[in-house]
Amino acid sequence: MHCLSPIEAEAKALLEGTLAAVDLNATCLILSYCLGLVKALQGHPKEWPWRAAANLGRILLLTRLFPNIRIDWICRKRNSKADWVARSCARNQLPADWVQILDIVSPLL
Repeated sequence: MHCLSPIEAEAKALLEGTLAAVDLNATCLILSYCLGLVKALQGHPKEWPWRAAANLGRILLLTRLFPNIRIDWICRKRNSKADWVARSCARNQLPADWVQILDIVSPLL
């Protein structure tokens, strides 16, 4: 997954987490340290690069279709898993089985 900017990488990581929750039919809270993205998803839009905006649109649709998935903000220091996913996505190095890898590397936040 290739991303051209950090904001696009964060949006892509958030989308991947949302898709994983949908696939698992999970009731969950997805945490992001990107306050701007979380605010946009909570109805406070701003201008985003088009690729990030496209991912935000998909996330909004998924969270409306699956109300058991909620997205909220957390400070970066307390969200190391999301940081790893976003950095890996930004470097185009996010493996397809990243959910299982996170459970092996760091089972607890």
